[in-house]
Amino acid sequence: MNTEVYENMRQLKLRTRISSFIALGGIILFAVFLGLFLMWDVSGWTIPAAVAMSICGFVFKSKAGKRLKDLISATFVPQALNEAFSQVEYHHELHISKEFLEPALVQGGWDFTYGADHVWAVHKGSPVEFSDVRLRLGAGPGDNDHGVNVFIGQWLICSFTKSFPAELAILARKQVALGVIETMPVNVQLITCGHPDLDKKFLLLANNLPDAQTVLTERVIENILRIDEYTKGRCSIKINPDGKVHAAINSRRNAFEPGKRIETVEQRIAGGVRYVTDIVDLLRNMAEAVDNGSV
Repeated sequence: MNTEVYENMRQLKLRTRISSFIALGGIILFAVFLGLFLMWDVSGWTIPAAVAMSICGFVFKSKAGKRLKDLISATFVPQALNEAFSQVEYHHELHISKEFLEPALVQGGWDFTYGADHVWAVHKGSPVEFSDVRLRLGAGPGDNDHGVNVFIGQWLICSFTKSFPAELAILARKQVALGVIETMPVNVQLITCGHPDLDKKFLLLANNLPDAQTVLTERVIENILRIDEYTKGRCSIKINPDGKVHAAINSRRNAFEPGKRIETVEQRIAGGVRYVTDIVDLLRNMAEAVDNGSV
């Protein structure tokens, strides 16, 4: 990658650090001046000055951080995506639309959808769509009441050229909100498959028990447990009869973050892309286990 890009990144990173120090300094001075004002009636103009200093620091940090993210999105991210996928379409300010998300994977629903780094591409012959997604229930950011983020992470939609005999939601227990059973639609039932590890780690929701059980062969379960291990128990999966498979990884972070060291940005971005392709490969293995006569 061009050394000029690295130099620009270093300058932007330096600006964010300096801005952070300015903001922190403003906060410290505000506390000091407030204490002096209350105890010794120090001139009141010092407090607004400290507040202004802190605000300027936060504003400059935000602008420098956005420019750094834009630079990475224009250089390292497209490079890594084109090396891992074919027919890549990448828009770093967009995300998967709300209407394409699976409500079954976020029990209790959500009110606001945010995100970034939208990718549509082909991986080993299968169309894949993914992006960072943040789903918020209640208030939106900046509102004064008590909204909550119900999901922050990566959302994948894989379109496999095969069909499945049932519709099945496989919800990681670590990520399921309390009261999931009470909020299920009347035509959906909670099932078990008899596999101790799968039943322990996941809630299985289906609207047709016999068909769902035909999906959960030993090979399918093996790949689901591999995905669970790879994502540290943060991934929920939705299998649709039309061949679409959704994977919602509640990682609590964004995929293409620069990190603290400029020298490792390229490796971090490539690692983020590899994380996605590894999950897509596991989902493909799971799909093939259903479609190859093993059910």
